[in-house]
Amino acid sequence: MTPDCGSGVWFAERAALVGTVAVITGGAGGLGSSIAVDLAANGVRVAVIDLDERAQ
Repeated sequence: MTPDCGSGVWFAERAALVGTVAVITGGAGGLGSSIAVDLAANGVRVAVIDLDERAQ
């Protein structure tokens, strides 16, 4: 389960994010995963990349 970052807490201007693209490295777990989930919840297209095959 991914921790809830409180969607919108990170970003003051949600409208500025909608339609943008983010590439998250190390995003399969922990902080990277939380950031990816929060960005996606705010309308960002997200690509998650991680070398750790064991990460969830």
